[in-house]
Amino acid sequence: MNYVYIVKCKDGTLYTGWTTNIENRIKKHNSGKGAKYTRNRYPVELKYFEEFENKAEALRREYHIKQLTRKEKLKLIQGGENLEKTFVILKPDAVERKLLGEIISRIERKELSVIQVKMGLISREQACEHYKHIKELDIFDDMIDYITSGKVVFLIVEGRNAIENMRIMAGKMHEAPPGTIRGDFGNHRFKSLIHTSDSPESFIEEVKRFFSEIVETL
Repeated sequence: MNYVYIVKCKDGTLYTGWTTNIENRIKKHNSGKGAKYTRNRYPVELKYFEEFENKAEALRREYHIKQLTRKEKLKLIQGGENLEKTFVILKPDAVERKLLGEIISRIERKELSVIQVKMGLISREQACEHYKHIKELDIFDDMIDYITSGKVVFLIVEGRNAIENMRIMAGKMHEAPPGTIRGDFGNHRFKSLIHTSDSPESFIEEVKRFFSEIVETL
């Protein structure tokens, strides 16, 4: 897959680039080893990206975006479409409690589209990588046991502001308000029913980890 992307630099300027691995490219920008333009302007924040099946098409789009004014680029980033994808896991307790239909109905009522779905199991290796950010916490082993305890459902959801809207819909891990998925159905301190990506970068990383067979079709 080929990506054309726009990042916002620490000085507020915008940089447009092309890559075949957007996750690694952003890491390079943020380590000072990316494009010459960003080397003194990092950290950068991914603001927008498009996906293309072939390099030639992506490079044409990159050239086109680079010709846009800053105002036009901001309009592209913020403007009417603001269509994005997010990754969702409906966890073992959601499956066991037969909440899949209710949760997917809520997603669709929010005018978001479920564009890919599969049921499967999460390996301990995948789980440890997914929860590496809480490895030092006492809850880590319990989380690994929980997420690998049964079948889960993986979803790719698309729509306007999909990442933010799904996180609002899911609710916080603790003390989620009524009307959210966790607020209405949560009944355990860490069995939390649902996971959603928190950024475009984590979406790409998580799809590669759990949904690798369809990465090339995104």
